[in-house]
Parts: sequence; structure tokens; C-alpha cells
Amino acid sequence: MSVSHLCFVSLIIYIYIYVNGNAHVLTKIIMFKQVIMTNTITIPAPATSASTKKHFTGKMNRESWLQLAVHQLTEKVFEPVGLKVPTVNVSVSLMSGGLRGSKQSNKGGATLGENYSRSISKGGVNEIFMNPLYFSRDNSSRTLDVLAHEMIHAIDDNKNGHGKVFRDMAIKIGLTGKMTATTATDELKVKLDAIVDYIGEFPHDLMVWNNKKKQSTRNVKVECSAGGCDFSFRTSRKNIELMNEDAPCPCCGRHTEINEECVYVPYGTLQVV
Repeated sequence: MSVSHLCFVSLIIYIYIYVNGNAHVLTKIIMFKQVIMTNTITIPAPATSASTKKHFTGKMNRESWLQLAVHQLTEKVFEPVGLKVPTVNVSVSLMSGGLRGSKQSNKGGATLGENYSRSISKGGVNEIFMNPLYFSRDNSSRTLDVLAHEMIHAIDDNKNGHGKVFRDMAIKIGLTGKMTATTATDELKVKLDAIVDYIGEFPHDLMVWNNKKKQSTRNVKVECSAGGCDFSFRTSRKNIELMNEDAPCPCCGRHTEINEECVYVPYGTLQVV
């Protein structure tokens, strides 16, 4: 067999084995070819991807991303400090207080996550919910540190709130600040950023809720123009349009006789406030 034929046959074999994923056999064939062609053996370097930073390139939904995040946090944050995370389900939902508890207000911050005890799950697992009005692609690392907070509650199964037991575990994994509103230390944030690099950004677009609706049917206040009269009332804009421009006040004024007829003479007129 000529050299050109051998190269062609080898190429076909390479392609077949590469497609079928048998790298071990492929390595042996390359070594055998090199013995024939050059009487030397060179072990080929393992194939490397152009970018191995992000491992998961497939499309994930929010729940699968969160479950993968639980696995990564367990492996890289909890287990290294001796904490065992139980089986948990994670999803996205408005908080138990509805919109009032889910959105931030002037009186205080919103609830960012909630963990429910295993005792109320027929599956016997902790159920964790993340706030869709707060988390998004833009704060994926923050999503992880709040998820870690809720995972501590899952370990404790909500038995000790944010007391000493919770605090000890939180400090162990690198959470800091007020225990009811923890944040990641710089050391923990490095780990969380690495996890985001590995699994990608949280695949959720922020929900924006603005319940300040303009009241187009709001009644309008009408009052008397006279200084000493306290008469006023509210009515619809439709009624305002039907009123005369100088409609007299029905409460102030006096009756007088004009041409032997009793006529009401108002002191003030009605005006929209």
C-alpha cells in the first residue's frame, strides 16, 4: 500500500472513531501509523476546547439553573466546611406575602427568598422559592448568595430561624452582615462568580411591577368660592362638564323680593378645586 493510500485510509478511520467518541483506540492507531511512517512514537496531546470556562452551553430554564446552582453550591461552598445539604427543590415565585411581600417599598426591603420545611412537603423535601421581582441575569452572583442563605434554612429545616445555629453556618460558608439579610464576603463572592462563569447567568428577565395606576375615574372636589362658606362636595368629571360656568352655591346667599317675586341671590359660585 502506498503512503498516500495509507494516509487516506487513516483519515477515514480517524473521522469514524472521532465521531463515535473512542479516543483510546484513536490514540493507538495514531501511534501505529507513526511507527510505520517514521519509526518514532509521539503520544498526541488530549484535545482541548478553545474555551473551557463555561461548561454548560445548552439552554436551561430557571428551575434547572437553580437546581444546578444548588449542586455547585453544595460541592464548592457547603461540603468543604463540613455542611451536608439535604435534597431541595428550587423554583421562582412571588413571596408568601404576595406582591406586598415581594416588592421593595419605602418602609423596608422585599423578601428575597423563602424556604419551606420538609414537614409540609409530601415529597419530604425542602421547597425553596426565589423572588422574580429581584433576581435576574444582571445579578446572578447575588442570586447564588441568597440561595445559599435559604439552603442553610433547609439544613436546619427552619427550626432555629436566624439565631446562633443559623449564624454559625452562615459565617462558615462566607455570609456576613445582619443574619436576616446576609450578603457574601469577598472570599465567597469569588466562588460564586466562578460558579456563574461555569453554569452561565441566571436565565430570568426581571419582572417589573408598578401598581401606581392613574385614576381616570377619580371624583373631583367642588367647593364654594365665597370665603365664609364651607360647602363642598365631590362629583365625576362628567357632572363637572354639565355644570354652568358660574353655577351658584346652593348653601350660601339670601332670598329677596324682586318685582314681587322671591328670588335667591347667591353670595358664591361653585368652582372646581
